[in-house]
Amino acid sequence: MILSFQRLGLGKILFVVLAIGFLVTALWGISQSKILLSKEQMREITGGSPNLNITLTSLGTNWLPTYNSTVNITVNITGDRSYLPDCVAKFYLIPTAYEGYCMNAGNQTTDEPDLEFLPDDQQDDHSGKITWDGKNQMIEARFADSTVTTFVVKVKCHDYGAYSPLYARLYYGNSMLSETSITVPRDDNGNEIADGWMNDGQINYTASDDNETGPSGNNHNGDGFSVYEEYRGFRVKGNHIRTDPSEKDLFVYSNCEEGYGYASNLPSPFKVRLINWGDMENRVMNPKRSGGISGSNQLALKVLKNDIATCKEIEKAYGMLCFGYTPNSPGTPNQVGDITIYYKAIRYNTDPNNDENTTDSDDPKARKRIIGHEIGHGVNLEETFGNPAYDIMTCNYTKIMQMGTTYNSVHTSDYKLR
Repeated sequence: MILSFQRLGLGKILFVVLAIGFLVTALWGISQSKILLSKEQMREITGGSPNLNITLTSLGTNWLPTYNSTVNITVNITGDRSYLPDCVAKFYLIPTAYEGYCMNAGNQTTDEPDLEFLPDDQQDDHSGKITWDGKNQMIEARFADSTVTTFVVKVKCHDYGAYSPLYARLYYGNSMLSETSITVPRDDNGNEIADGWMNDGQINYTASDDNETGPSGNNHNGDGFSVYEEYRGFRVKGNHIRTDPSEKDLFVYSNCEEGYGYASNLPSPFKVRLINWGDMENRVMNPKRSGGISGSNQLALKVLKNDIATCKEIEKAYGMLCFGYTPNSPGTPNQVGDITIYYKAIRYNTDPNNDENTTDSDDPKARKRIIGHEIGHGVNLEETFGNPAYDIMTCNYTKIMQMGTTYNSVHTSDYKLR
């Protein structure tokens, strides 16, 4: 390239540079005229005031995206439109398109937008003076005369984590007179999380963070779900919930009558939730991440009732009588296998009958303790030794009913979810 410039000579080089400069300037001028008219150009078109503007009323912080909902956005056109009664307002969305409608539910694909305009949703509250055209990510409003100054555009929402900028532009022919934009939902801090969720407008969460701390003495932060995943939420027993990024969420599927048993006594900031079988996908609680959501699979714990294996069969399998078993424990939910609770062994060790086929009144409480103990292994807790009434992880007992029901924060290992 240097040799070529040398051959051209200084005069020719200057000519080429100037020519390129003029071309760039011309192209810039053309692009600017297509984007937005100057006040002088506006005055020339309208024959009057150049102050013709379109504005959008920002959403309140109390609005959160919700599956299959509609949000109304107020549009205002200001200035003297008497010269331009047939101007057109155009609206554009650039929405997210996530898989599903929350982290663990929904059949939507990444080809389906989370926010869109539906022509049938738009209403004409001005006696036929607005005609709507378009759909999906672009829609326009045409006006019969200049009397329409305030109206509503409706946006359909298909996802609890939906997000998009909404652009509004006012046109006369191919000339843009005014432009403005807001975000749906309101997101003044730009993290694509609604400002009204968990006081995000003041806290300003980082969407990818996963840094819950505690309980006291625990060295492992996070619960395996990012702030954005907790904001978008989960389907739990048929209902949608958004979780709290200050709590460590543990999801448990159990077909035992006692659910997650005394795991309800896990110390703060643990939050244990019982789920249905259909709320997880191969134990994964956040499978709907396609479309740009960062993170990795976080598993639920699965607790299964076994009322078939006899005491002799259990002893043969484990070399001792075992009330419950968590494979690969202690470990995190992502490391351990399905938890098994052995009903016959528990019956055999509860008074007064001590018979594997006879149910006693103490059986439910005993199962709660065994379930809680095994779930403790599923959050990385080892056995503890000492006073049996001190902690549910204590293993030096001869009878199940000697086990305590409290999870203490100090163990031979730390709580760990991810």
